[in-house]
Amino acid sequence: MNVYSILIDACTNRRLAQLVQSVHSLLLIYVAPTIRESFTERIAEQEQLLFAMQSRDESKAIQAITSIIESERNRGIVYLNERSLET
Repeated sequence: MNVYSILIDACTNRRLAQLVQSVHSLLLIYVAPTIRESFTERIAEQEQLLFAMQSRDESKAIQAITSIIESERNRGIVYLNERSLET
C-alpha cells in the first residue's frame, strides 16, 4: 500500500475517491518507468507528507503534496524528453 492508497481510502467523498483512483491508475502507466531511478526521492517525499498528516499540520501537508506533484511532473517531463530523443 502506498500513500496515495491511504489517502484515497481515507476520503469520505466516494465520488472524489473514485476520480482520484482512476487518474492515479492512469498516471502509474507513465510513472512506472521512472520509479526505479527516483525511488529514494519518492519515499522521502511521501514520508514528509505522512509526517505532516500525522502532526495535523495542514500547511506542511499542502506543501508536501505540492512538492510531490511538482517532482512527479518534472520527472515525467524528463522521461518524455529522453524518450523523444531516442526516436
